[in-house]
Amino acid sequence: MSRGVLYVASTEDYVQEAEISAFYLKKSNPNINCSIVTPHQTRFDFDHVIEMKKPGRDGSAKIRNLSQSPYDKTLFLDTDTLVLEPIEGGFELLNKNEFAFCIDPYESEPVEGVPQSFPEANTGVLFYENNEKFKRFCHEWLEELVSRDAHENVRDQPVFREILWNSDCRFAVLRPEWNLMVDFPSVAHGRVKIAHTRILRSIDEHRYVDILNNINVLQIHDNHRLFRPRVNSTVECIYIKPSIEWNSLRRLKFHLKRNGILYTIKRISDEVRTLIT
Repeated sequence: MSRGVLYVASTEDYVQEAEISAFYLKKSNPNINCSIVTPHQTRFDFDHVIEMKKPGRDGSAKIRNLSQSPYDKTLFLDTDTLVLEPIEGGFELLNKNEFAFCIDPYESEPVEGVPQSFPEANTGVLFYENNEKFKRFCHEWLEELVSRDAHENVRDQPVFREILWNSDCRFAVLRPEWNLMVDFPSVAHGRVKIAHTRILRSIDEHRYVDILNNINVLQIHDNHRLFRPRVNSTVECIYIKPSIEWNSLRRLKFHLKRNGILYTIKRISDEVRTLIT
């Protein structure tokens, strides 16, 4: 079965962003195929450049063109993603599932008939099996989105959530390292596979993080770590958790080196207070 990555870029600025993303994809995954659906010319050497059906900036353009993927197993990537590590392991989830995705950091919108505990997928990083079942799912997803969007501004993800809840599709949830939303506070453990934030400031200044100059921050360690975006368009690692099997002296040295003396003093004070009480 063929495997590959697909971008959908409806405008020239999205094409430019996709080309940057594809460059980093090939850098970390030199043997993977990579294609784009777009109505525009491209400068990057994509394996396939596919003519877009009904170009537009709304979410319907993405849904309408997902099934144009030339691959049996596809990883769809939003143009504002950077693949930093090998991703072949993600395709293995499609041996038993139609979809694999990460949970979106926003709270799910209330939808009648869907439990609030059922989370919303972030569809900007989406593994899928490109078969007839998937195409039927996309048709229903698109029809529902278009019918609602005629009356109000509707995002594609809440509709995806509702359609998925009412379908018989099997899905897997990826760890956050597969779709680390670095313009939100986020947690990672192990190497970050895919970073997700606006690459071009001109597209959306509010979601822009200078990720190209902050990749080393994401990969500073393999332990559990906590990130937050900064007002100067950077991302900061504010905490790294020492390994649980380390002895007290090693943990103390780790905290001093990685998390600083003020945090270490506060941590010791909190633990002493807990023992006393």
